[in-house]
Amino acid sequence: MGRKKHQAKDVDKYRAQAEEAAAKAKIAADQATASAKAAAKRAQEWAGPQVKKAQEWAGPQVGKAVAWGAPKAEKAYHAGARKASPYVRRAGGKATEWTDIAHAAIVGAAIPAVISAVEAAAVEPKKKSGGFGKPADRWRPRRRRHRGARGVGPS
Repeated sequence: MGRKKHQAKDVDKYRAQAEEAAAKAKIAADQATASAKAAAKRAQEWAGPQVKKAQEWAGPQVGKAVAWGAPKAEKAYHAGARKASPYVRRAGGKATEWTDIAHAAIVGAAIPAVISAVEAAAVEPKKKSGGFGKPADRWRPRRRRHRGARGVGPS
């Protein structure tokens, strides 16, 4: 049981050490905060002119990049055109051939067919008479009478 007595003294001792360490940690944290603020201020003061220097440097670099890239882009454009030229020429020849075929079909068959159809429609039909002076539109076929069965019965 003597041991419990020693434990109580140890707890108070550890508690005092912990409080002392916490106080020192708070002081260190306050110092670190002050140092961090000072470092941030120095970094901001340093970065401001660096941004301006970077902007001043980058301005002419854009012009240099355009001057470097423009001839390369033009060269690629012409190389692509050279590569595509035979294909375009072949497609143009085919288009010309099919255009000539379509033109010949229209001129040779379609236009004369349309002209003859219009001419045929322009001719007025002659009126037909039904004979004996009757108008054709009033003519009706003769009605047959039913005479019964023929050949059946006495004749």
